[in-house]
Amino acid sequence: MPIRRISALALLGFAALATTVLPDEPASAPQLQDLKLGGQESQVAWNMFWYGVCGRALPDFARRSASVYKGWRERNREVIARLEAMPDFKPAMERSLSARVEGTAPGDRASMVQQCTMMTVMVWEPPPVLGKTPSETWSGLVEALRRGDASRTLGYFLLQFRLSASPRLSQLGPAGMKSIAGRIRSFRIEEEGPETAAGRMTTSDGREEAIHFDHYSGDAKDASTAGWLIERLDELWADCGQPPRVPGTGECEGAAAK
Repeated sequence: MPIRRISALALLGFAALATTVLPDEPASAPQLQDLKLGGQESQVAWNMFWYGVCGRALPDFARRSASVYKGWRERNREVIARLEAMPDFKPAMERSLSARVEGTAPGDRASMVQQCTMMTVMVWEPPPVLGKTPSETWSGLVEALRRGDASRTLGYFLLQFRLSASPRLSQLGPAGMKSIAGRIRSFRIEEEGPETAAGRMTTSDGREEAIHFDHYSGDAKDASTAGWLIERLDELWADCGQPPRVPGTGECEGAAAK
């Protein structure tokens, strides 16, 4: 199946904000959803909103993602400048942020971590430079592992896999990633079609893993963003031992993490 873009706003349930009003604010005080924004301005504004929510609700999020968000703001600087020049924008943003964060229950933290991780890989991180063939994407992945570059490594995978691979790469660190690259002995493409492809990886100790690819059509306005993505790479957990992962995360169990 071809990969389709998912609306991050729909995915994270922004409709719930429509009736939120701060107790100390008059009902007429505008929040973000009340501003009349164009399509591009609206998308950028809500992405700014969710970064603010993540930073306030998760104390270590802003520290870990500051450089990624800075790069995203730079890539969207013209739209952000137009938004921040609007007299009602910053007050409305602050009201919406306060309402959303105050409405977050302590038990919602796990869900917030997942949402903020998803937004990071979908929105704020720069788009990956994908291979124009499955083999090119595979070569890019191995090179990213060899360099110990977690962000670039994640960019070669489908979103669903990035969410579990991200904590595992953090657990591995650069040395662990380089170790994985070092034990990949060979790779070959076995099947290739217009939308999917399959190959096989062999490690230095003779283990094999089937590798599946999906073609990503990219941004309709920028053909250079099209390319091939890898569905998953279980080799990341090859040295975890048993059980291989902590339930609900991509990490290895305690002492099994290498």
